[in-house]
Amino acid sequence: MALWTLGGVLAQAEVPRLIPYQGFLADPTGDPLPGPVDLTVTFYDAANAGAVLFQEDHPGVPLQNGVFAIDIGSETTGGLPDAGLDATEVWLGLTVDGGTELTPRVRLGMVPFSAKSRASEVLVRPDTFTAAVAADGSGNVGVGTQTPLAPLHVESDGKWSPDVGNGWGDLSVTNGTVGLSIGVATGGGGTGDVRLWTTGGTERLIFTTAALGDAMAITEGRLGIGTLSPTYPLYVIDDDSNNAIFAGGTVRISKGLNTTGPGLSVSRTTSGSPFFVSERTEIDGNALNAHGGIFGSGDRDLILNDASAGDVLMVGGGGNVGIGTSSPVTRLHIEGGSDVSLSGGGYITLGSVTGANIALDGNEIMARNNGATSPLYLNNDGGETWLSGALRMRDTGELSMFNEDGTVETVQLKGWEASGQGAELRLRNLAGTTTIEIDADFGGDGRIITQELQITGGSDLSEQFDIHAEHGKVEPGMV
Repeated sequence: MALWTLGGVLAQAEVPRLIPYQGFLADPTGDPLPGPVDLTVTFYDAANAGAVLFQEDHPGVPLQNGVFAIDIGSETTGGLPDAGLDATEVWLGLTVDGGTELTPRVRLGMVPFSAKSRASEVLVRPDTFTAAVAADGSGNVGVGTQTPLAPLHVESDGKWSPDVGNGWGDLSVTNGTVGLSIGVATGGGGTGDVRLWTTGGTERLIFTTAALGDAMAITEGRLGIGTLSPTYPLYVIDDDSNNAIFAGGTVRISKGLNTTGPGLSVSRTTSGSPFFVSERTEIDGNALNAHGGIFGSGDRDLILNDASAGDVLMVGGGGNVGIGTSSPVTRLHIEGGSDVSLSGGGYITLGSVTGANIALDGNEIMARNNGATSPLYLNNDGGETWLSGALRMRDTGELSMFNEDGTVETVQLKGWEASGQGAELRLRNLAGTTTIEIDADFGGDGRIITQELQITGGSDLSEQFDIHAEHGKVEPGMV
């Protein structure tokens, strides 16, 4: 008959993968067995028969008055495995020198370190739960997973009230009334989405730093920077010492083409310019021509200003545009130009300065061609040219002059009287009657027709001097 007991000593802070085991061996007469002996330790999941959970040989174990002491697991690399103790019941059987297993088997109970998990890194919830909390050897903690991949690894297919949604892994902080949930979609069309969910109270997400305090808030679909109460989708507030918005690259603000109202509206409630550009501003021509522009309300002015030149362009609230003046009095008002010359200058230049161009200053129009003179064409393709209404140039080669109210043509100068003929000049009275006619090509000769011809300073009658009968007889005083 053999007797044995189990015992152990708390020797270190870490949980050893060993079970100290002591026993007393005696022969059938009760005398202690001499040693040494070969022992085989076997763990079963039942008191009789059952499955083998673990087995280990301990050769040449010394005996002292029949008493032996061994560490179960010391003959196995890595010590006693978890599989040897995972059964609901664990029974120990002992064999001496390869003989028959001693009876009865001994059921293992609590031993030192049993209050701490035998694999101290893992804490497992009861088997009736599908979720688990685990801590691995690298310091990672898992909630809902026994293989954590991060310092805190949370997995869940459940919901939080109010739920973030089925298939989301949730981390929540709540007292049951208000709270925050963090979710990552693990399935469906939104797989990979990350969501922050608040409920109760103001339902604001506030971002705070020790230096700035409450720096940013998200509430009711609005983002506030520098304010906890944004009234627009993006509301940025800062003091006058900092840029409220700064972009180092391209900033694009667009709006659907089928919607109304401005895509960008800039305003302020205090004095000063609501829109200021310190460097260079460009507006794409194609976009501006298609669906664009700068929109203002009321009689506000749009001013483009240069630090050295001052106000260079101003679009007034009344629709007048000023270049070089902030007080335009006409639709286009230009000041600050210079006297036009062949080499440059002027207020307006139309065309390339290295080719044909027209330049204007305050009182002059000049046609130029690469710094040289050039013809000035007026209605070159036809049509009349009127100067002050009293002088008109027609595309037929005529030059007409009118009385002061422009109702009577008093002078008519033709470059040609008819096809193949020379010039003609007609002078009329205010009744519109021709009183003097000078024909430069009357049968190849010149002719003057008038009711009275008065020659002062003498005359030379040796040349041809025709008086035609159709004009009547010569009366005294006519010549």
